[in-house]
Amino acid sequence: MTLREFWALVLFSRWIVIGLTVLGLLGGMLYALQSVQTYSAQAFVQYASPDELLKIGVSVNPDTYVLQSTAVLDKVKSEMADPDGLQEIKAEEGLAPNTVVITAYATSVADAKKAANTAAAEYVAAMQRQFDNSITAMDAKAVALSELLPEGAADENTLAGAEYASVITQYQALTSQIASALVAPPPASVRTAAVKATLSSVPRRVMAVVGALLGAFLGVAAAVVRNALDTKLRSTASIGRIGETALGVLSDVGPNERASRETERLPVAGRTANAFTQSIRELRTALQATMTYTDGSMLVVTAVQPGVPGGFVTANLAASFALSGRRVIVVSGDLRQPSLTSLLLPEGRPRPDPSGTVPTRVPNLRVVLPLHTPLDPADYLATAQVRQRLDDLRASADLLVMDAPPVMVAADAAILSAYADATLVIAAEGSTRLNVVEEALTRLRAAGGRPLGVVVASDQVRGGYQPEYSFAGDAGHSTWTGPPTYSGGDPTPTSSLPAQTILP
Repeated sequence: MTLREFWALVLFSRWIVIGLTVLGLLGGMLYALQSVQTYSAQAFVQYASPDELLKIGVSVNPDTYVLQSTAVLDKVKSEMADPDGLQEIKAEEGLAPNTVVITAYATSVADAKKAANTAAAEYVAAMQRQFDNSITAMDAKAVALSELLPEGAADENTLAGAEYASVITQYQALTSQIASALVAPPPASVRTAAVKATLSSVPRRVMAVVGALLGAFLGVAAAVVRNALDTKLRSTASIGRIGETALGVLSDVGPNERASRETERLPVAGRTANAFTQSIRELRTALQATMTYTDGSMLVVTAVQPGVPGGFVTANLAASFALSGRRVIVVSGDLRQPSLTSLLLPEGRPRPDPSGTVPTRVPNLRVVLPLHTPLDPADYLATAQVRQRLDDLRASADLLVMDAPPVMVAADAAILSAYADATLVIAAEGSTRLNVVEEALTRLRAAGGRPLGVVVASDQVRGGYQPEYSFAGDAGHSTWTGPPTYSGGDPTPTSSLPAQTILP
């Protein structure tokens, strides 16, 4: 699938895509309004190395488990404006040695900063308590050692003197440690307090955008699924899905057909370009590239099923070929509901010339009046008389164009396609099913027909055409009065084709 085909698919299901996108946006906004916005703030705590503290006899554990205790959490909540707004307190080692990063999550910026700073202060206080408890234990041990030093005990005997010396040594070492601990810096301190808080949850506008994008994705997915399950012909890409050749799209067919009946003029015979006339000319170009023309070529134009103005398309296509300089004869092969005569000869039923054709208002274009027969049209078209009549008409034209009833309602189109050099099949956009197109082409081929491809008839303006581009007229242009005359040499040869004028 090309990007253009994908875009056409999305445009066809645009209301599904738009609807799901809007639902996704509303869902994202509703979720955002119900969700709690969480802010985070960080405080950094520096603590003394436990190994260095052990050298002075102090044992301190820097584990952050204390931050999850009930006492600390209650203390943090008591400092917050909204105690229920506390989401979480996390602590982890910082990038620097002996550093703890304390992160608090709350529902407001102020509470997040307050929670982080309070938790940091509580962690520092817990470290200080461990430090103080260690010194208290050392003091108690020193007191106990001092009680083991009775006065004069060292003079009574030699053994007592040795024990006394040992106690003295321990006591002196302990008092030295206590003295060092008392002058040591605090075991922990807040290195950087929390001064700002950032949004840590997904912003509400992002939730809304994500919801809209999710809705758009689901809309496009629904469009793709719909296209895969849709059996109706929606574009030329649908023709490719059944392995057939798409010759293009006829734009704005219905409105132009109705306008033509009101004005009794073929759109392609006018000098105003619109989406329909341009698509007819593009179809003519595609047929010229696909069909091998010889003198007396015959083209049958038929629809897959009712609902397509096949006679209107045939008349305009034949007129387009005639205006390009070919001698064209149009035959109404739809004997059940003939419409070509009223389109090409709106003023009545003029008398045909000796060849059995009637000139039209379009140069190089003649039409055969509708045939009448008491037989069923399918039986009549299969007779040798009709075959001979068509051969005679071929001999007097460059191109014989013939319309036919829809393939799926009568055998007429299959019979006529066997006589023709090529068959053009028209399908209606949005109503013709792909399996019906396949069946129609199968019937034509089974009868010996040579369908060139399928053209899609649309009532909408397709292909990016503007609705109308009128002819500005001949104002300001000189009138051609003949070939120029030169003072020397032969005059420039002129075209041998006669001038073609579109009569009113």
